[in-house]
Amino acid sequence: MKKKRKNSRQFNDKFKKKFFTVKSAIIMVLTMMIVLFLGFGGIHQKRQADRYRDTIEELSSEVKQIKDTNKSLEKEKKNVSSDEFKERMAREKLGLVGKDEYVVKESDDEKAVPGQKTSQDKENTEEKSEE
Repeated sequence: MKKKRKNSRQFNDKFKKKFFTVKSAIIMVLTMMIVLFLGFGGIHQKRQADRYRDTIEELSSEVKQIKDTNKSLEKEKKNVSSDEFKERMAREKLGLVGKDEYVVKESDDEKAVPGQKTSQDKENTEEKSEE
């Protein structure tokens, strides 16, 4: 039995000497560094990919909004070139009227709230009281 122990001990000693050499230690350290580098690099790549994905989603929604705005502007462009739009703008913005039309304006007194005296009513009562 002692021979087996001696042989196994010799084998263990030889194995330790061959396995734990300077070269193997350097290789193990380099391997660990590579594994760590790849691990952290992968994490960084994933974060960057997530940022790019978020940016793509934001830009896609912005493109959709711009397309919708573009469509509405195209419709408005068609509407602006119509005669009805031109006539409506001439009436609203410039106060123009057609050839056979008359302008009827409300007086300030007609805008008063019913039951309240207007400035014209006050003047009439003052004139009557002076007489």
